Amino acid sequence: MSFDFRKANVGDSDRAVRALLGFGLILVGFMHHSRTVGVIGVLLLLTAYLRTCPVYTLIDFKTNQGEAPAGK
Repeated sequence: MSFDFRKANVGDSDRAVRALLGFGLILVGFMHHSRTVGVIGVLLLLTAYLRTCPVYTLIDFKTNQGEAPAGK
């Protein structure tokens, strides 16, 4: 099993959902003073931005089949 976290494994639709949920969770975290919810939101935004998910890498799952590699 390979643990290369530099390879993109998050597709465009997955990326959009992660970004929207991340932003929403950050707002909810601020409104309700919940640091945990805010951190989860930041992690979702980070995985959307980097186009890679460590959990997907561990279970060898990809949502970007048929898409151009990241950075192109």
